[in-house]
Amino acid sequence: MLPEFRNKNIEDFYNLMDNFFNEPQHSSFKLDVKKKDNAYEVIAEVSGVNKENINIDVENENLIISVKSSSDETNEDKNKRYIRREIRSFDAKRSIYLPGIDGSLVDAKLEDGLLKINVPLREETKKRQIEIK
Repeated sequence: MLPEFRNKNIEDFYNLMDNFFNEPQHSSFKLDVKKKDNAYEVIAEVSGVNKENINIDVENENLIISVKSSSDETNEDKNKRYIRREIRSFDAKRSIYLPGIDGSLVDAKLEDGLLKINVPLREETKKRQIEIK
């Protein structure tokens, strides 16, 4: 049986290593992108973020998602000594190149912490069957 460490410096070191290797980075958010016959489906994990703090832009053939998350930290919270603090404010921006998209028809829905974005393809880039004559 290993002895318990009560030394603050050692605990800080182990917390630092745990944070580095195990915690998600708060400077970004996770994305899934699927290509369907008529559109791309983009799903972003943005739990704890209100739709007012999310911006979606289309520029050329790039979908740009910007997220601003803010924790409800008060001055009283700043004076407290946390044992572990994982909920933090962050700003993140992701840009995804999606060739052949029709930016005027993009729609989005935020539900249960998932941002679902439907990005239709332009008519000329949609998959179609060619008849052989």
